[in-house]
Amino acid sequence: MDNDCNQYIFELLPNIKYRFNESGLKPFVLLAIGVNIYWIDGSVEISNELSFAPQAGAGMEFDLENNLYLFIQAKYAVVFPNGNRIMHAVSSYVPVQAGLGFNL
Repeated sequence: MDNDCNQYIFELLPNIKYRFNESGLKPFVLLAIGVNIYWIDGSVEISNELSFAPQAGAGMEFDLENNLYLFIQAKYAVVFPNGNRIMHAVSSYVPVQAGLGFNL
């Protein structure tokens, strides 16, 4: 494969979250189990791969107005490849995320 290509990653990872408090500052732990879908679009070929990807993490939420909250979280993610050409070995990473969320 040449170096002139685009790589895309799509994660489908439903989260289960347990909050330790019901209001104010809320620490939480989470577990996510799902798949990562990788594909590379090169000038000569197109490859894709579906990989099992569990994650575990922790974070904090802070209530704002109505159903809005601020959050910061870190997760430990592991990706188990299925043996195709894109990923050849088990890999892991630690994403740190912050943002604004809302309760349904």
